[in-house]
Amino acid sequence: MLISFTVGNYRSIKDPVTLSMVCSRIKELPKNVIETKRKGLKLLKSAVIYGANASGKSNVIKAMEFMGNFIRYSSKDTQKDDEIPVDSFLFNTETVGKPSHFEIVFLIDETIYRYGFEADRKKVHSEWLYSNPKGKDRELFFRDGNEFKIGNYFKEGRMLTDKTRENALFLSICAQFNGKISTEIFDWFTWYSVIDSLEDKRLLPWALDFLKDDDNKNDALKFISIADLQIVDINTKTSSISLFDKSLKDNEKKFYEIYHDIQENSTTSHFQYDKDLNKIGNVDLRLLDESEGTKKFIALLYYLVYITTYEINLKLMVDELDARLHPLIVNLIVRLFNDNKKSNAQLIFTTHDTNLLDNRLFRRDQIWFTEKDKYGATDLFSLVEFKGEVRNDASFEKDYIVGRYGALPFIGDFSSLLE
Repeated sequence: MLISFTVGNYRSIKDPVTLSMVCSRIKELPKNVIETKRKGLKLLKSAVIYGANASGKSNVIKAMEFMGNFIRYSSKDTQKDDEIPVDSFLFNTETVGKPSHFEIVFLIDETIYRYGFEADRKKVHSEWLYSNPKGKDRELFFRDGNEFKIGNYFKEGRMLTDKTRENALFLSICAQFNGKISTEIFDWFTWYSVIDSLEDKRLLPWALDFLKDDDNKNDALKFISIADLQIVDINTKTSSISLFDKSLKDNEKKFYEIYHDIQENSTTSHFQYDKDLNKIGNVDLRLLDESEGTKKFIALLYYLVYITTYEINLKLMVDELDARLHPLIVNLIVRLFNDNKKSNAQLIFTTHDTNLLDNRLFRRDQIWFTEKDKYGATDLFSLVEFKGEVRNDASFEKDYIVGRYGALPFIGDFSSLLE
């Protein structure tokens, strides 16, 4: 489970900011809390981030995505001279071209791990991993450029330091060689998923392939019925080429050809009625003809079925969860995470949908805001940290809209533009 994520000197984020999933001492909505195996540690099932356009909400999610992808792929999908796709804060000469900072704290069984690195476009400048199995930190390794200090509890890394390129992570190399601890951490990132505005399109074929299994499809159709999409069956076709294939990342034309073909040949079934409104059978529509919101919901079913059926510790981060979805469907998705007793899944997402700012849906420590200062730097803070007490029975939505919490755009007077 995710405990916290910290990022600094990345895109609009200058000084390090931390998104914490640790419960504060407030008492409301206990169902939104995960009781972990670690004594005294309680974590949140979800977190939502609000803020004005260009305030840095998406950059928090992008930072989480970059860290996950770099861990998974740096050891095998990059060559010696490849650039690391990381961007520093550009609005201050102090930070331009300097290393970006990433650190994640997470729980596996009863052990807390703290892992991080600093990197620029050319190389990894530093990297570290600590474990905390019984209340005291153990340094597993620390990397300073090409110098490594390997701890007594990380013997799996001792013969691998010279196999680590400047532009690759040592943790990824150790996992590639099946190190016990590094593989366990690598497996934790298997269920660490980030979806941006393009990724939900890439997810759709994956979800359709998942729905070829009859049990999965039956569970998915229950969600579709609850969401009132009026679909009674899904007949799927998937491509032999995965739309997650990295070769398609820079070939948008080929990607959309495959994506269009899958939608053209997959169908949804709807009830058909006669002139007296008697049900007489089904009629099929191409998935291509369904709304973009319907297709996004079908894509998300991959995760929704998993978290309510299997005991998995999914960490799902979604940028603009509300895009193309009705507010009531977004509310349904959030409640599936908050009310879920089957697994310890966690959801972190950005949104502009203020209908979700409801004290019956979120605790104060689950609500986060991004705000830029006048120098273009993003700050990140939660409602429970807000200066001046915010009562748990406050009208979060109303108070946010009137500007009590900040994190709003300052809209100027446009009347002169109409003259």
